[in-house]
Amino acid sequence: MTIQELSVNATLGEVQSIPELQEVAPYLLSWGTDGAMFYTAGGGERSKYLPGWPIRDMSGVGWNPESVLDGIRYLYETAKKGNYFHKLYSGEECQKDPLKAVANITLFRSTQKTKKPCVIILPGGTYANVCSLTEGYPVAKAFNQLGYNAVILNYRRSEERRVGKEC
Repeated sequence: MTIQELSVNATLGEVQSIPELQEVAPYLLSWGTDGAMFYTAGGGERSKYLPGWPIRDMSGVGWNPESVLDGIRYLYETAKKGNYFHKLYSGEECQKDPLKAVANITLFRSTQKTKKPCVIILPGGTYANVCSLTEGYPVAKAFNQLGYNAVILNYRRSEERRVGKEC
């Protein structure tokens, strides 16, 4: 799949196969501890494994497929410029604490003439996922168009240590 062929009929697995997105592909949505990309719905059950999930079907969970597609295209344009994706921990630190392996930032530089401060975007994901694909890349594009540089933080999360579990 190439970015030119990308449409709402593409699956997330096809998006992940785009060569320019290889560095960030594992973080489009969260990866489960078993290596499968998933989202959770209602009660935290794994309800769908995603590589075969078409973008058009994201509307079923309240996401806008056109916005997701626009965000993916914007991510692609950013990736082509290089120096946009940065891991926050060294390989040694990630070996000691595997949850650190998912922590990274994706930098989107504004091309507007009037520069404004940087914004940090922390996409949501129901305490189990980090949904940069839906709540990060489209938002970064909107901030860039307003003149802001944007950083998306893919943060550590753990199914075992969810906020509110003790409540």
